[in-house]
Amino acid sequence: MDDGSKAIMDVLNSGEADEKFPSEPRQADKLSVKELGKEMEIRGLKLTGFYSEDAKKLQAVFDTEWKEEKVKFDARMAELEKQRAEAIEAALIERVILKEHMEEKRDLEEYPSKAHLLNSVIHSTTEKQIVANLSAPLCRVLAKTIPGNMSLSHICLSHSKIGDEVCSRLVNALETVPLIILEIEHVGAGPETAQAMGKYLETNETMQTLNLENNKLTWSSRGQLDYSGVERFCDGLSANQTLRNLFLRSTSLQPKGGSKLMKCLQANSTILYLDCQNSGIEIKDEHTIHAYLRRNEAEHCELERVRKLEEKEEQEREAIRIAEEKRHAKAEEERVWLEQRKIERRELRKKKLADERLEKQERELAALLEEKRRAEEAQRLKKKKKKKGKGKKKKGARRGRK
Repeated sequence: MDDGSKAIMDVLNSGEADEKFPSEPRQADKLSVKELGKEMEIRGLKLTGFYSEDAKKLQAVFDTEWKEEKVKFDARMAELEKQRAEAIEAALIERVILKEHMEEKRDLEEYPSKAHLLNSVIHSTTEKQIVANLSAPLCRVLAKTIPGNMSLSHICLSHSKIGDEVCSRLVNALETVPLIILEIEHVGAGPETAQAMGKYLETNETMQTLNLENNKLTWSSRGQLDYSGVERFCDGLSANQTLRNLFLRSTSLQPKGGSKLMKCLQANSTILYLDCQNSGIEIKDEHTIHAYLRRNEAEHCELERVRKLEEKEEQEREAIRIAEEKRHAKAEEERVWLEQRKIERRELRKKKLADERLEKQERELAALLEEKRRAEEAQRLKKKKKKKGKGKKKKGARRGRK
């Protein structure tokens, strides 16, 4: 016996819940005179001396006490029963968790390649898709590890034997995952999965393709018809604005589910392809669904035409903007070049004027030097001539004395 079973048995064997309560009040007329007097004295009742009257008075008190105690007893038993049920439930949950943990550990050891794949989901930020055939335990592991993964865009678990409960867990875990494609064909999904998928589609803004083929969405695990999941699924589908392709072939929608699907498509204008054949939908509803799909296709084509036109206009505006920027840039470049040339010419003129001033100064200096040289030369010649004249006078004087 495992720990979970032992805990359940301990609760079931607890004797507190088996406490007995008297089925009727104590009978005062069966007490002796002495016992009657003692009971009345305990309760502060005054004796009259007549046994029948005193017994009647005490019996009324016994009845009141019994009723009050019965209320308390029932409340205590109800609380004990509640605690007992909670303990059993907790023990059962613990037992289920332990069993699931053992199954997950076993499958991870038995299928190392799939264990590696799941490990990559935890640690990788670049993994784009998961395409695998997983067991229910491994799918539970995936549901535990996938929340918060922002890189996954495609999950394909088609033909995996995982069941409705595990599949619904996985869908609930996808709340923050920006999936584009989800394929869970023939995995045993049912009303629980449909419920979870409806909630997911209501807030999802990335999903474009969803494949739920060959899943009995209206049959519960107990083999009973249950339309609650399909109804919630259709509510989510009505609110979704991104889904384009939906595969619901052989999903046992039945006329009621088909009618709900038809009504939700009236509000959804984004689904372009829907395969719901062999799902028990009435012919008139199928025709209406196809009419809505044609409407969506026409609206989509018109939106695409407008989008392409707007895109073309935007491209033209962008081309004009770029051309204008280039023109401005060229004009600015020419302005800068002209300004630079203007500065260069100004500098050249300054340099030329400076050179001319320098040249003029050099010429003037040369003229002054030449004039000075000539003056000096004239002065020298004058001195020489004067000196020569003095020599001739002296020579004539000597000749006269002789």
